[in-house]
Amino acid sequence: MKEKYFDDCEKFCESDLENYELDKEDAEEISLDLQKCFNLSSLRLLLDIEALIQRQVGYYISSGFKNIKNLQNVEIQVIGVIPDDTIIEPGLSVFLENCSHLSRLKIDAKKGRFGQESAFDFFSGLGKCVNLQVLEIHLDQGDKLADKGCQKLSLAIENMQNLTSLQLCLSNNQVGDEGCSRIAQAIQNLQNLKSLEFNLSLNEIGNEGCTKLGQAIGKCQNLTSLNLDLCKNQIEEKGAQDLGSALSQCANVSKLKLIFECSKFRNNYQESYQFVKFGT
Repeated sequence: MKEKYFDDCEKFCESDLENYELDKEDAEEISLDLQKCFNLSSLRLLLDIEALIQRQVGYYISSGFKNIKNLQNVEIQVIGVIPDDTIIEPGLSVFLENCSHLSRLKIDAKKGRFGQESAFDFFSGLGKCVNLQVLEIHLDQGDKLADKGCQKLSLAIENMQNLTSLQLCLSNNQVGDEGCSRIAQAIQNLQNLKSLEFNLSLNEIGNEGCTKLGQAIGKCQNLTSLNLDLCKNQIEEKGAQDLGSALSQCANVSKLKLIFECSKFRNNYQESYQFVKFGT
């Protein structure tokens, strides 16, 4: 397909390119069309990662957004697996730098896997989006973020003072006490936060990380909704007690869901708990 893709922005916004096998020339044409959509405010992208890497068209797609100043709402769904040592050139960081005025961003990799280096690149660009009010990240397919990735994520979100809703799904990412503590440090700075959903199940968090996470959440005095999943970690009785004590400071929380598992009790057996509180 070498002819012009769209005659106007309306046709472009109503288009479906899922079945097109784009090459560089096609992607450059789409980029030019995107730059005409000055009033575009909401966008949903479905990215076939393996195709982007193979055809090397990411640069053109990213550059198409640099003049769209009214873009407020973006959802990116990732399909496919990125090798741990690979970054989609020029990377999601460039795309986010061109969309620094966003108020809502959702990254969904539930049907794919970013890979470590691509996740780090994404966090680098995410730090430019300081105007976000709603942030939702799903990286729970074994992306191997580990403590280093959590450090980079914490640096990205700690200055997002306008955030009112934060959802982080980081299950199965080799996160330990250090990584959990770094994210906790970032969360406690988000004093406008009203809704927090945090899935850290299937990681390597112990008492120290659990305690610091609880203390950080306890400092978010405007929270009204909290959903916290810490199943399948290495948290013992002390961590559980510290978490409960800290969460008791969240006086304004009216909706609470806590999925929790103590890995070692004195009698050497394992129990799971799920607490759900609705209303006051």
